[in-house]
Amino acid sequence: MPVQRIPRYLLLLRELLEKTAPTHPDHNNLVNAMQEFEGVMRYIDRDVGDSENMKRFIEMSKVKGTPVRDAMR
Repeated sequence: MPVQRIPRYLLLLRELLEKTAPTHPDHNNLVNAMQEFEGVMRYIDRDVGDSENMKRFIEMSKVKGTPVRDAMR
C-alpha cells in the first residue's frame, strides 16, 4: 500500500542523513525532508486512529440498537 512507503522513505532519509556530513550542501534539505515526513506520519496515524474510532462507534451503536444518525446528535 502507498501508506506503507512513508515509513520506508523516513528510514531511507535517516540512513542518508547519517552518512551525510553536516557541512554538505544537502544536509539541511535532508533534515527538512525528515521533518516533513515525520509530520505526514503523525497526520496519517491520527487520521487512521480517528477512522478506527468512528468504526468502533458505529459498531457499538448497532449493538445497542441506536441508529448512528441519532447517536451522533
